[in-house]
Amino acid sequence: MILKYITCGSLKKDRFFPLGFLLMSFSFFFLYDMFAVTPTFNIILWALTVFFLFKRKMERPKPIKILFLILIFLVFLNIRKMEMIKNNLYNYTSLIIVGCTLLMIHSKEIHLSSYRILLIPCIIYVAVRCLYLFDSELFLSYLEIISPRLQIFSNRMIVEGYGVPITLNISLTEYYLFFGFNYLLISCYKKVMDKQNISIKEILGILILIWAIFSLKRRTAVVAFLVTILMFFFFILSKKGKGLYMILLAGFSCGIALTLYIFLRNHVRLDNRIWNTVISLAEGNDVSTGRFALYRKAIEVFQNHMVSGIGWNGFSQYSITIDPNVSNVHNLILQLLCETGLIITSIIILLLSIFFYFTLLYLKRADSIHKPYLLFTFNCLIFFFTASMFDNVIYTPNGWITILIGILPLIKVESEMGRNRSN
Repeated sequence: MILKYITCGSLKKDRFFPLGFLLMSFSFFFLYDMFAVTPTFNIILWALTVFFLFKRKMERPKPIKILFLILIFLVFLNIRKMEMIKNNLYNYTSLIIVGCTLLMIHSKEIHLSSYRILLIPCIIYVAVRCLYLFDSELFLSYLEIISPRLQIFSNRMIVEGYGVPITLNISLTEYYLFFGFNYLLISCYKKVMDKQNISIKEILGILILIWAIFSLKRRTAVVAFLVTILMFFFFILSKKGKGLYMILLAGFSCGIALTLYIFLRNHVRLDNRIWNTVISLAEGNDVSTGRFALYRKAIEVFQNHMVSGIGWNGFSQYSITIDPNVSNVHNLILQLLCETGLIITSIIILLLSIFFYFTLLYLKRADSIHKPYLLFTFNCLIFFFTASMFDNVIYTPNGWITILIGILPLIKVESEMGRNRSN
């Protein structure tokens, strides 16, 4: 029943090709780290994606598509060394697939129900997390047999205070959980707007995924998640002119802040990375975990290469001198500045800002059919921009597919609303 609920929106012919293949390749990427099967699996899915894409006539490209393609071009323009291509072949290949998808996909094939498949890795994570809570030694022993690399990585994450990841990049696990939550949240919003009843399984799913995001113990994920939720409800309630609800929301937030202050006065420390970070902030301690050193190095590199930068992914040769486990700046703007220079960085930031601008622009005049699509993109962009200030967002495996997943609903609305105006 659960599998039917997850996949029924993706298995319909008009909704499955080719977006379904792309979503499947993203959703099942965790299989590579857990069972070492995804590289071949993704190659097959990507080949099928390109095959079905190029069997049809190309849609006339709209501004959002063109701008995203320019963004892809700028990435390849700033690759300076062949070793960077060899070390990041999977990511660059996925970027080519993103470009092909943008060129050939039709807006009518983009449906929110297709995104239901993103719940599969969320379910896997919840099951893994519960198994670890039930018997951590048994879980790690089992993991050592099926995936020694993931077992070693999981041990390191646990020692550092994180939750149990299902991929070798914990940021990807965080995006799985957010996309699953975002899908359920928008589904519930759509039902409320259509005056339908929200099912118990959807409410339960939202609550479980909120727990899952916090259980990952990723400070960036928690901050980005809270900012996204606050911005979502602020936008929804302010648009409806419900000032009372805004006051209640503000009062609720103040109540939480007051409660935290009362507890923080005693500096109670728990075995929880998120909580102890809040305590450390209250005590005025450094909670950057080495980020300030990375920021200083990135600024130093930028000052020496202000115009052209050092090339895409070039900062990795500097970061290993600070932390051998880190290959990026953990800040999107500083990452771009030191690797692509001032001019290209300005263009990329402008492009990303335009995506957000168009989302807000269409939200002002969207009907009840298109508004859920735009709110899905709105939440994705808020989460992405917030996380990008503290973490690696462009070098995550499938990182560009992650961004495309958030942008595609906007592309659909842009195409259909533009067509309606012309008619």
